[in-house]
Amino acid sequence: MQNSRTRIKEINRMLEALRNDQPLPAVQEDRDRMKDDTHGLSIIIPMYNGAPYIERLAANLESIHSEQVPYEVLFILNGEQASVAQDRELLNQALRDSKIHYRLLESEQGAGRARNVGIEAAQYSHSLMLDSDDTLSDNIIDQLEPHLALGTITVFEIHNISTASDNGSNVIQQEIKPLFGQTTTAYHKLTKILSMNGAKVIPTFYLLNTQYAEDLRSGEDVVLMMSILTRYMPEIKVVPEQTAVYNRHIVDNSVSRAALSYDFNVQQRYDVIRLLGELADIADPEVRQIIINRMDAQAGFVSRYLEQHPADYGRVTQLFQTLETDYKPYTAINRNNVKTLYIGYCFTPFADTSGIVLAKRIRERGRPCDVISNDMSAVRTMDYSLNAIAAPYIYQHFELPTRPSFSSWSLIESFVVLGERRVKGRTYDEIYSRVLWPGSHFLAFKLKMQRPETKWIAEFSDPVLLDIKNNERSAALNSRQMHKLFSQLDSRWKPYIDHNLFNMTEIIAFAHADELVFTNYNQMFSMCERFKEPEIRQLITEKAVIKAHPVVAPDFYHLDKALIQLDDKQFHIGYFGNFYETRGLNEIISLVKQPEQVAELNPDKRPLKLHIFTSNPKQAKLELMKHGLNRSVEVYPYLSYFEFLNMTTHLDALLVMDAHTRAYKKRNPYLPSKLSDYMGSHQPIIAFVEPGSPMSELTSEQLLKLELQ
Repeated sequence: MQNSRTRIKEINRMLEALRNDQPLPAVQEDRDRMKDDTHGLSIIIPMYNGAPYIERLAANLESIHSEQVPYEVLFILNGEQASVAQDRELLNQALRDSKIHYRLLESEQGAGRARNVGIEAAQYSHSLMLDSDDTLSDNIIDQLEPHLALGTITVFEIHNISTASDNGSNVIQQEIKPLFGQTTTAYHKLTKILSMNGAKVIPTFYLLNTQYAEDLRSGEDVVLMMSILTRYMPEIKVVPEQTAVYNRHIVDNSVSRAALSYDFNVQQRYDVIRLLGELADIADPEVRQIIINRMDAQAGFVSRYLEQHPADYGRVTQLFQTLETDYKPYTAINRNNVKTLYIGYCFTPFADTSGIVLAKRIRERGRPCDVISNDMSAVRTMDYSLNAIAAPYIYQHFELPTRPSFSSWSLIESFVVLGERRVKGRTYDEIYSRVLWPGSHFLAFKLKMQRPETKWIAEFSDPVLLDIKNNERSAALNSRQMHKLFSQLDSRWKPYIDHNLFNMTEIIAFAHADELVFTNYNQMFSMCERFKEPEIRQLITEKAVIKAHPVVAPDFYHLDKALIQLDDKQFHIGYFGNFYETRGLNEIISLVKQPEQVAELNPDKRPLKLHIFTSNPKQAKLELMKHGLNRSVEVYPYLSYFEFLNMTTHLDALLVMDAHTRAYKKRNPYLPSKLSDYMGSHQPIIAFVEPGSPMSELTSEQLLKLELQ
C-alpha cells in the first residue's frame, strides 16, 4: 500500500541523494509472510513472575476448554531464570490433570518479545492475547468461533474487575456497546478497544506480518494495532452482547495507575509516539486519523506529567522536537499547561516579518501558550512551513476572521470584540502582545482592564505614532466603549488621550502594560522624548526591557534547500529585501563600483557577484540596468523563509542597510529585523550603518561596518 504522503517522502529522499551526489536509495519491498494455519484459536499468554495469578488462571482456562474448536494455549515464560523455572513448575502442577491443550515456551524478558515468540509458534488461524492476571468468560472459545473470519478482527466485551466486576460500565465497553452485532471499518468509533491487546481475536496472519515492537517498554499494544490497521485496513466485527467477555483485573501497579515519572510519562510515551507517527506518515486518511488520535492520547500522559513538573517543560519540548514525523502532538502536550496568551494581529502561517518575529519570540521564551491572530489572507501570502517555529509551544491558535487593517478602527474593533469572545472564560497569568499592527495592543489592553492582575507585556517592533520621516500618523478612533476605558487611566496620561488610533496604541501600553519590550535603546528613547514630564519618561524606562529580534536555532537553516548555483570563482554577496526612498540601491551600486570596501572579506580578490532577493524583481532589474550593473547583479523573487535562511549559509557575505533617517530624526530608532537571521548564519555581514544607529553600536566579529552613502 502506498499513498501520496509515502511517495513524496520517497521523492524527497531521492532528491536529497542527488543533491549530495549519493547513490539513490533502494526501493523497499514489503512482502507478507505466509503460514499454513489450521482454522482454530491460539491463546497467547506472556508470563513473568506469574505465581500470584497461576491458580486463578488455570481454573479459568479449564472453564473455556472446547471439544469442538481446535485451540491451544501458549504460555511464554520470560524474565530471570529463577522466575521462569518457578512459573514452569507452578503451571505444570496447576494444569497436570487438565484437559487444556497447552505449551510452555520461553523468551527474553519483555512482554512484546514474549508475545512475538507466541505469534511465531501459533498453529491456528486466529490468536487471542491474554494477560496472565486477566481472565475470560466461560466457554469463550465455542462462543467466539462462529464469528471468526480470516480478514476480520473480532471484538468482544470488556469488564473491569477491582474488588468486583463493573459489569461493563467502563469507558471502553461504552464505546463498544452501540456496535454490538455489527461489522464496521469506522475505526474512529472504536479508538479505545483498538488500542489494547485484550478483548479481541486477530487473524494470526496479521500478527505474523506486524508483530510487537520489542524495544518498547509500554504501549506496544497500541503500536501493534495501528500497524495492523495501516497495513491491512481490516473489518472489525463486534460480537453480539453477552457472547464473550474479557475480564480485566485492575491492580495498583497497572499502566493506568502508574505513578508519574519522566521515564514512563515522557520518555516511554515519546518512544510510542515516534512509531505511531511513522505509521501515520504512510497510512490512508481514515487510518491516519485514528493514529493521530492515539498519538494525542499518548501525549496526554506527557501533559499530565507537566502539570506536576512544569520545570521540565523545556526538556520535554526539546525531546519532542526531535520527532521526524509529519504530525507532532504538541497541542495535546500543551493542553493543561497554558498560562500565557500571545496576541499578534499578523502571525504565522502568513509570510510577514511581524508574525515571524512573534513566532521566534514564542520559541525564545519557551512557554506553553495560546495565540490570537487575524486572518491576513487578503493582504499576505501563506507559508505553512512557518508554523514549525512556534508550534511546539502552542495549544490553541485562534485565527479571527475579520478583514485586516492597519488603520481602520471599525475593522480593528471587530478583531478586539471577537478576540474577547474567543478567550471568554479562560484565565491567563500573562498576556504578551506585539505591535506593528495596532490591533494587538488594543485587544491586550481590553483583557488587561478586565483582569488587572494579569501581567501584560507589550512589545513594539518600531515607533507607531511617528513614521520613518518623523511625520505623525493619524487615524480616527471613535469608540465610546474604548474611550470609557481610556478615562480610567492614571491622571498623568489625560493630556495625551485623544482620538488618534496610533497615538493611543502607544499610550495604552505605556500606561497599563507591566513590561514594555523594545528592540533597541534608540527606539525606547525616541518614543519617550515626546513626553515633557520626567516622571512619565521614567515610568516608561523603568518598565522597559531591551530585546533584539531573536535568532533561531541552527537547525532551521537547513529545514529547506535554496537551489541556487554559485560559481566558486566569484565572491557572492546576498541582499534580501525591498528598496525604499530611505533604503535604496545606492549601497549596492557603491559595492559594485568600489569592491575594495570589502577587501578584508575577499582576500583572493574574486570578482563580486551580488544576489538580490526582492518582492519586485522586474523593477529592481530596471533600476540596475540604468546604472549598467545588470551583469554584476542577479535578481530573484523572494524566497520562502526557510529557503532564505538556507541561502544565507551559502553566500560569502550578507548585505544589510540602515534606513536613512538623519534628515528626519534626532536618532535612528530602527534595528533591521533581518540582521538577527543573518547573525544565525554565522556568515560575514556587510552593514551600511548610519552613525549612532542601533546597528552601528553593535559589536560582533561578523559585522563589517561601512558608512551609509
